[in-house]
Amino acid sequence: MMSEKPVEDITVIVADGNFPEHSIPRAYLGNAGRIICCDGSAEKLVSSGFMPEAIVGDMDSIGSAAAERFGDLLRRDPDQE
Repeated sequence: MMSEKPVEDITVIVADGNFPEHSIPRAYLGNAGRIICCDGSAEKLVSSGFMPEAIVGDMDSIGSAAAERFGDLLRRDPDQE
């Protein structure tokens, strides 16, 4: 069931791994006011038709072309923990 909150209040955080295929998590992505993703999930997210507001991580899991394309969205943190 989707949240009753206005769309702009919904933030979805996408981690790396299998990209969601089920209709419920995809509905949350489609209705999100903002999407934040880990570096390893950025390319999957964009290729699925979604755009992150920020990409966070140590950037060891993002391709160089994607890092250049989304440079202004990158929020680097060298700590892998």
